[in-house]
Amino acid sequence: MNSIAETLQTELLTSAKKAGLEPGDTLCIAYSGGPDSTALLSLLKSIQSELVLDLRAIYIDHGLRTLDERRQELRIVRSLCRSLDIPLYIKFLPPGYITRHDDEQLGTEASARLYRYVFLHKMAEITGSRFTALGHTSDDQVETVLMRCIQGSGPEGLKGISSQTEWLWRPLLNISKADLHEYLSKSSLSYSIDSSNTDTAFTRNYLRHTLLPSIREAFPGVDGALQTLADKMAAVEAVLAEREHSVPEIRCSDTQAEYPYDDFVELPLYIRVRLVYRLYNRWYPGSQQRLPYRFVRQLCDCRAAATYYRCGEGYGIRMEKRRGLLFWERPVVPNTKNSYLIVIQTGSFYLGTGSKIRFLSKAIEGSSQFRLKDVEFYSKGVCVIRSKRDGDMIRLRGGRKRINEALRESGIPEENRSEIALIEDQRGILAVIPLQLPRTILWSPFAKSLEEVDTRFEIMELKSERR
Repeated sequence: MNSIAETLQTELLTSAKKAGLEPGDTLCIAYSGGPDSTALLSLLKSIQSELVLDLRAIYIDHGLRTLDERRQELRIVRSLCRSLDIPLYIKFLPPGYITRHDDEQLGTEASARLYRYVFLHKMAEITGSRFTALGHTSDDQVETVLMRCIQGSGPEGLKGISSQTEWLWRPLLNISKADLHEYLSKSSLSYSIDSSNTDTAFTRNYLRHTLLPSIREAFPGVDGALQTLADKMAAVEAVLAEREHSVPEIRCSDTQAEYPYDDFVELPLYIRVRLVYRLYNRWYPGSQQRLPYRFVRQLCDCRAAATYYRCGEGYGIRMEKRRGLLFWERPVVPNTKNSYLIVIQTGSFYLGTGSKIRFLSKAIEGSSQFRLKDVEFYSKGVCVIRSKRDGDMIRLRGGRKRINEALRESGIPEENRSEIALIEDQRGILAVIPLQLPRTILWSPFAKSLEEVDTRFEIMELKSERR
C-alpha cells in the first residue's frame, strides 16, 4: 500500500468515528464518476471491512451534456462499481428536463444541484442509509468561503461547508484535490472529466479557474486563511445559536406570527435578523429563494412611536407594529389537500391578508346590478383560483410563458413574486395575481374573449385594511 493511501484511509477512519458511523450501517455514496467521488468510493471500499459498512453508489445523469460524453462516463461508473463489488443505483434525466423544471429561475447549475440533493435524500430513505457521503474537498471549502465573502454572507455562510449534517457526511473536507489525484494516479483508477466543469459561464467555475488562481498568485497563503476564517465563523455561529436559543421563539401559525414589540427591539440586531430568517424558513421550507439581508435589516430596524406602523413587505412576508405587538403575516389562498383551490361560484370572496379583493361572478344574461370599477374578465365553464404548480404557463399576447418569466418581464419586483394566485378555467390560466400587488394582474387573451363564455367576473373592490 502506498503512503498516500494510508494517510487518506486514516483521515477517513477518523472522520467516520467523529460522524458516529457504526458497524452494519448502510452508507450511500454520491458517485459522479469524477476524480473526487472516484477516490472517495475507492477509499471507502478499502476500509469497508474495518468499518463493516454496507456501501451503495448513487449516480445521476442530468442529461446536460453530449450523448457520447454521458455514455463514456456511464461506462467508467459501471466498471468501477463492478470491480469494487458495490451496488450501483442510476437515475437518468431526459435532455432539457432540468431547464424545463427550473420554476424558481435558479439557473441550470443550481437547479441541477437541487434535484441531485432531493434524489440523494430519497435514495437514502429507500436504502435505509444513515448518511450519504459526498466528495467535497478542502479546495471546495476554500472556493465556497471565498464566494460567500463576495456575496456578503454572515457567520452562518462564512463557516463554509459542514463536514456533517443530519444526513450528509463529507469525509474528504480536510483533504486537497492534489492529494486525491496522487492517490488516483498511484492506484491506476480511471475517472471521468465533466466538460461543464470548465465552463466559466458558471459562477463557481469562474471563481475556480480564473479568480482564485489570480488571488493565490498575489496572496499565496489565501487557502489557509480562508479555512481559518471558516473555523472562526463556525465558532461564532455556535455562540450565536446558543444565544438565539435562549430567546423566546416568535409565536407562529401557518399564516401569522407575533412578538412583543419592546422585547424585540431590545434584542441585539443580529439576533433579530436571525429570528426573522427562521420565521421565513418555517413559512417557506422548500423555497430556494434567498431572503435579502438588506430587506430583513429594514424590518429589524423597525422602531416607531406610532401605535400602528408598517415596517415593510415583500418576498411573501409582511411586518407591522400594532400597539404593543409586532405582527408578521403571509398572504395565502386557502389550502385544500395538496393545492390551494377555490371553485368560483356566484358571490364574493377574498384573497390575501394585506388587501381584500372581492370578485363577483354572475351569468352574462340580464342587467348587471354592479357597475365595473377596475377590471372585467370572462370564463368558460368551471373557474378556479389556485396556487402555482410546476410547469404552469400563461398565454399572453407575446406567446406562452412560464409564470415566473411572465412576472419578471412585467416588472413585478422579485420580492413580490413569492405569493401569487392563478385564475383558471378549462381553456387554461386566465390571470396571475401577485397577492402583495393585487392591482398588478397579468391577463391572458382568453380572459378578454367574449366567445362561448358562461360567466363574467368583476373585481369590485381593492383596498388595504388597517387593523
